[in-house]
Amino acid sequence: RSRLAIAEAQVNTWQQVSDIPSGLAETAVTIGKFDAIHLGHQSLLAELLDVAEDGMLAPVVLSFANHPNAVLSPSNVPLPVIGPNQRAYLLEEAGVEGVLSLEFDAELAGLSAEAFVTRYLVEGLKAKAVIVGRGFRFGAGGAGTPETLKVLGAEFGFVVRVISSANIDGVKVSTTRIRELLDQG
Repeated sequence: RSRLAIAEAQVNTWQQVSDIPSGLAETAVTIGKFDAIHLGHQSLLAELLDVAEDGMLAPVVLSFANHPNAVLSPSNVPLPVIGPNQRAYLLEEAGVEGVLSLEFDAELAGLSAEAFVTRYLVEGLKAKAVIVGRGFRFGAGGAGTPETLKVLGAEFGFVVRVISSANIDGVKVSTTRIRELLDQG
């Protein structure tokens, strides 16, 4: 792929809920930083597309413009493996139709799990399906888990699918591990 093609990614990107078009179809959503599109992310995206197609939903990613550690642990903010243009291009190539890319700030970090779900998944993205990894945490202090999400889904009318981690030779694939390996050359 050429650098020019990466710079011209056309996936719809919204910075806040008010940017989302009112006519957006109901959605299937996966949530994460996606600062490397590794095998684990690819599994989430594949499941997102399957669920979206089966339910006639728009496949959407809820992500963050900055790393959550910018607020949660400012002395430990990792560099992204890929930049925002490349991420947008790769998400578009995967079949994602929209990305809600939120600025992770103190207000977002302080939202309860229920407030996060209500504001972003229910009211913002009209989610009917949400796909997350087993280690997914959300809401103030990371109190929300996939199980919390399932309870809230039952209350607010969306289903939740939890995907197992991708492993290579028994080692979990993660952006942290990829960064470590890149640092080692």
